Formats: sequence, structure tokens, C-alpha cells
Amino acid sequence: MTAPPHSRSRRSGRPRRGIVAAEFALFLPLLGTLMIGMFEVGRGILVKEVLCDAARQGARTAALPNTSTADVQAEVTGILKDQGVTSSKVKVTVLVNDKEADAAKAVRNDKVSVSVSVPTADVAWTSSFFFLGNQALQSGVVTMMRQ
Repeated sequence: MTAPPHSRSRRSGRPRRGIVAAEFALFLPLLGTLMIGMFEVGRGILVKEVLCDAARQGARTAALPNTSTADVQAEVTGILKDQGVTSSKVKVTVLVNDKEADAAKAVRNDKVSVSVSVPTADVAWTSSFFFLGNQALQSGVVTMMRQ
């Protein structure tokens, strides 16, 4: 009786370490790329949430009486700094009744909107955001009525 063909090619049950090492060497760059991508997407989501929170706090500040756009910008940059988003290119936009104006000019029941944006290159942990170009992460527009 002869042994089946697949058992003849095995060399006395020795592990095939060389093949495993070669497969791992081929798979490692793909795994590394996926891991870095997951970190960057996670960072993008984190920064987006921080920007939304900063815009909400900025709109709350803008809705209060006797506050100006400078007060709103100080509030927003303070929140971003506390959360580790330090960028000199943070853009805070304040709209009063859908027109860019100083929040101090808003009167009671005017609609005050705040949005915050920051370039992706300033908040990325690695330089892997190359595929996004010069885009910016932006919060949603938060709107409140002036009190």
C-alpha cells in the first residue's frame, strides 16, 4: 500500500518557518497601512466632535447679551486648546441672520450661527492625510437665537 500523494511532499512533519516568514513579510505592509489608516480616521472623528462641541459653546456664547465675535473666538479657541487642537489656522465664522457680522450687533431674537474649521494637515497625527489635499475639517453650523 502506498501513502497518499499529499503526505509524500511533507518532510517528516518539520515546520515550514520560511514560508510563514515570507507570507508575514508580504502581509505586514498592508497591515501597517490599515492600522495607520484606522488611527487617522479615529483622529479625524475625534477632531470633528471637538469642533462641533466648540461651535456649540461658541453659539451659546454668541447668544448671550453683550458678547462680541472676539468673545466667541476666545471661547472656541480655549475649548480647542483644552482638547489638544492647537492650530493658528482655526477659522471661526459668526453669522448674524445669515450674514457675517459682529455678534455684538445682534439684537434680541436675531439668529446667531457659529461654525469652526481647521485644516486636516494641522490635526493629523501622521502625514497620511495626503489624499485629502488642502481640505479642512468643519463643524456643523450651530444656530441659536440671541437672548
